[in-house]
Amino acid sequence: MENNNTQTKQERFQTYLESKGLSKRTLKEYAYYYNKFETSKSTDQQYIESWIRGFNQQVARAFLKHYLHWLKLHTQSQEVELKLARIEIPNITGRKAKKIREFVTEQEAKKIAFSIANNPRNFFAVLVSFYGGLRASELLAIQPYSFQWKKWDDNPIKPGVLKVVGKGKKEREVFIPIGLMPKIKKWIQALAEQGWKRDQPIFDISLNRWQVVFSQASEKVLGKKLSPHCLRRGCATHLFNQGWQLNQVQAYLGHANISTTSIYTQLSNKGLQDKFEKTFGSENEQ
Repeated sequence: MENNNTQTKQERFQTYLESKGLSKRTLKEYAYYYNKFETSKSTDQQYIESWIRGFNQQVARAFLKHYLHWLKLHTQSQEVELKLARIEIPNITGRKAKKIREFVTEQEAKKIAFSIANNPRNFFAVLVSFYGGLRASELLAIQPYSFQWKKWDDNPIKPGVLKVVGKGKKEREVFIPIGLMPKIKKWIQALAEQGWKRDQPIFDISLNRWQVVFSQASEKVLGKKLSPHCLRRGCATHLFNQGWQLNQVQAYLGHANISTTSIYTQLSNKGLQDKFEKTFGSENEQ
């Protein structure tokens, strides 16, 4: 990494964003907005408002919040610091109502997995993503010994433990159903016999290719193109419907903010109907 003295302003800001654990996609989007923003007008309230109105996008607003915060942390001028403190970033206006986010149920995840079971990698990728509630980036980083084999071998009647590295390089443990663990172990042993290294990701597929594979499979099985992230949403929704508390789902998914978890944990209509029946029984009052 270059010394701070030789880095450009944009490079120093990029280094700061990377330290926050932002995804490559977000970094790319922020770089785009950085190049559209006149940094010399960072303390100009009128310019800020005009710039936000020009894009009217939440990502643009998020970029601006990060950039102004970074400026506050690194400015050497008290005058500039005071001006930045007075800046108000306008809210996004005229936005369309949000659609309900797509997710897949456990049965749908299984159907998708079996539709591509001719390739064990894709089969296990679907199921591990669903049961682990994983981001695609977390899935593609899994190595043979990310699974805690000793724990499972000592007590194979318990769900398997999988360690994943999430945003901000934070580790957490997720679980794999008892019946799936022996199949995964057999597959990984077969990979080892082919010369697979213990530090080599077992899901050897690019993010873009994985998105295409899953999208095509979901269209074939469910009649609609979905992203792999629907597996993560499906896991969260399933856990919530099974009675997990919001903070428990938050911990399982690795969310820093519980408000993010509340977006994912949407009850299905059937879940609401079942809860209503349990609450009010089957009274048929005239």
